[in-house]
Amino acid sequence: MWLGFTIDELPMIKEIIEANGRTIVIDHNNYDLIIDSVFGQRTISNKDSIKIFFTGESVRPKLENYDISIGFDYIDHPNYIRIPLYMYCTNDVSTEYKRSKYNPNKTYFACFLVSNGIEDPENDGCIARNRFFHKLSLYKKVVSDSKYLNTESTIIPKEKTRE
Repeated sequence: MWLGFTIDELPMIKEIIEANGRTIVIDHNNYDLIIDSVFGQRTISNKDSIKIFFTGESVRPKLENYDISIGFDYIDHPNYIRIPLYMYCTNDVSTEYKRSKYNPNKTYFACFLVSNGIEDPENDGCIARNRFFHKLSLYKKVVSDSKYLNTESTIIPKEKTRE
């Protein structure tokens, strides 16, 4: 998984594990469950562990490598569960949302915030995202205050992002 990952970031998976009477203990040396993703190391030393693949990125899992795969795509397979990333944010939705007032002095068309610039051929979603940024920038100014493809003199601090 990604650096700093905690099981609390995947509440649906945590709830399923705990609902089956299991206790979650993080132990990198003695484990019987592996949660893997498109980020981080790919070394699985305990071959007898249950392996779960989770992605919120535009990457399809290699179904044969995992006991359960969870992602965004429509895949007809008995070991695949479709849970798009937006499903993890359903509690954040509020009917009290108030849209910001339009700023007539705004000098840009859109904003782009991405911290990684993965150019991996197996991660074609990132390649498509990056191409889209460049094409959209040809149309009108796109501001990027992020680490990757930064167009400004500032970078949004990590504590103000969901990174």
